[in-house]
Amino acid sequence: MHENERDKWVIKLLSDNDADVEIVEDFILKLDSNEQLKRLLQFTDSRNSEVKLYAYEELICFSDERVLEAAGRGLVEG
Repeated sequence: MHENERDKWVIKLLSDNDADVEIVEDFILKLDSNEQLKRLLQFTDSRNSEVKLYAYEELICFSDERVLEAAGRGLVEG
């Protein structure tokens, strides 16, 4: 899947309240670590609470300023 196709797919998934976490997980596992971080950060904005929770749980594996910012947003929302 090309970058542009991935972007469109992620945008569609972010707006889907019924998104399947297993589909998101399979997608993330196929990416390199930099791309995983980018996409997980995007998924923290998902309308689906299960997808959002999955993204926050997976972000624990990364130590990056963007992760800390996302964690702060998650604490405020929670």
